Parts: sequence; C-alpha cells; structure tokens
Amino acid sequence: SIIAGMVLGYLSVPKHHISEFLIPEPETEETGQDIQQRHDTRIHVSIDSGAHLPSVLEELQYAVESDIYSFILSTPIPTSDSERTQLFQTLTRVQELHEDVRVWLALNCNPPASWLREHPDDTSTIKHEGMAYPSVGSDAWLSWTQELLQQLTQSLEGSIAEGYVNGFMLQALEKGHWTRSKSYDQSPSHAQGFQQWLRVHYSDVAALKVAWNEEMITEWGEITVPTPVVPEGVLPVFYTPKTSAMFIDYHHFLNERT
Repeated sequence: SIIAGMVLGYLSVPKHHISEFLIPEPETEETGQDIQQRHDTRIHVSIDSGAHLPSVLEELQYAVESDIYSFILSTPIPTSDSERTQLFQTLTRVQELHEDVRVWLALNCNPPASWLREHPDDTSTIKHEGMAYPSVGSDAWLSWTQELLQQLTQSLEGSIAEGYVNGFMLQALEKGHWTRSKSYDQSPSHAQGFQQWLRVHYSDVAALKVAWNEEMITEWGEITVPTPVVPEGVLPVFYTPKTSAMFIDYHHFLNERT
C-alpha cells in the first residue's frame, strides 16, 4: 500500500516540460536594436602628442574586431598648419581600420602656456594644481578658439561631408571639464566681460543699483568681479535675490560664458 501511494503521489504532481528550462538559441541575424546598441558604444582614446599612435591603433583595431566602430579621439585643438596636417594623417590611419568607423573629436581648447604669457590680462588669477588657465570672460581667448575651430573644420571639410567626422566636443578649463574651483577670477579681461554682460541685462546703471541695492556705483567701469563670501549659516550655492543679486548675476555670467 505504501508503494501504491508513492506511485499515485508521483502521478498526481504536475510535470514540467524540459523545454521550459532550456536556454533559447541566440538569433543568427542581428536585430535593429543590436545594431543601434553596437553603434552607440564608443571608445574614448587620446591622440595628443604624448600618445603612442601604434598602440592607439592597436587598441582601436581590437574595438573594430568587437564590432565597435564609434571612437572619441581626444586632442588639443591644432594651432598650426603642421599640427592640423598631423591630425589629418592620424584620422586617415584610424579610418583605414574599417569603412564603418566614425569619429568625434574631443578638442582641448585651453591655450598653450606661450599664449597665456603673451596675454597676461586674459589669464585667470586662479590656478588649479599649479596650472594656469584663460579667463572665462576673455574675448581674446574666445576669438582665438573660434578662429582655430574655423581653420580645423575647413581642413576636415571632406571628412565631415562624408560622415566620417561626426562632431566636435569642446573641452576647456580645469581638466577640460569647464569647471572653476577655489576663488573668483579677478583678471582685467574677466572683469570687462562681466561688465559687458551686465550692460546687456540692465538698461542702465540706475537699474543695476536698484537690483543690487548698491548706491556707490556710478558707472559701468567701476564694477568689479565680486569677492566670494559665505553668508552665515547658508551654503555658498544658495543666494537671496534681495541681498545677493550681485553674486547671482555673476554666476549667470559664468554659465553663459561656459
């Protein structure tokens, strides 16, 4: 009777089909989603003067063999014909890896030390880890960068038209992240840039005086970059419009310039 009960119990329990536990075979044909995901994956490498190009090309070849064809190439913005020629030659070597390769150029727009020495009024008074950077408000730096970008895009016109060079990522300031740490830049060009920004956003000095609650200002040229202060009990990222409009305007200026 015990054996009969065991048999009956076994027969009464529902049985799972083994096919429910099998891992399905991978599809042989690539789906549209697979293709999109493959093209969305990007490899970021540096091709600046310190990079070993054969090693970079070998790394990118491994990526191509893994069906990854989108590359972000990081380099300082070329400042001469010879540097633009060298960049074009590097891009040609990368393009030869596969016909589907597409690149984005991450351009470091910080000027070289020689430019900063020649433009002391356009150099930030704040250094980061011993490195000097241009002033955010500098029109000279802005013009210098725009001119170099125009020269570069003209030299790469063919690669851009055929879709090989897909775009540019502009990087600058601390570690290329457009960040400014520590204090406020007090350079002459930065102060002038702040004054120009205020002229656009206020109809006249009288309107500025009302907004800032500052009676001592009589003309635009008297305005300087504010000295950073931390109100008691308030984090420095929070300001009260009625009493700290100057600091609010200054941070709006920084955001628009970067």
